[in-house]
Amino acid sequence: MAESRDTELRRYATVLVGMVTILLGAVIIPAWGFTALLSDSDPISSDDISAAAGPLMIVSALAVMALCLTVVGSGIRAGTHTFPWLLALFTGVGAYLLAAMIGIIFTLPPEETFASLYLLWFIPLGFLGAVTYWAILARHAFTDRTRPRWPWENPEDE
Repeated sequence: MAESRDTELRRYATVLVGMVTILLGAVIIPAWGFTALLSDSDPISSDDISAAAGPLMIVSALAVMALCLTVVGSGIRAGTHTFPWLLALFTGVGAYLLAAMIGIIFTLPPEETFASLYLLWFIPLGFLGAVTYWAILARHAFTDRTRPRWPWENPEDE
């Protein structure tokens, strides 16, 4: 019985990593858009830079976030009830650093990598993503509560 609970929790954690990573990607794109609108600048304004630089920076940052979320989930699966503050902070900082290094590989100047307002979004969003992931997974792992339901949902429908 315990083995099936662990398998179910592993599957739940894996699906949740994907969902939170997609959510982070869906929030980062408009965050960059609003930053461009308010600062009247472009994320990458240098000439002669590959069009793949920006998307690769975002995808690599999301990959680091997904990896960190997986590590957070392994702590919960091991039975740890405390929130991993440093790992949550590294989720954002690691994504920021990797995205900046990818920018340097594409020969972007420092103001478009480490000093970029756009890349700084990875730090708070990565941290908030880790908090969200931990809270949802911990609720599922450590309580017997069912998922929240809308008032019109019928439990017999499942």
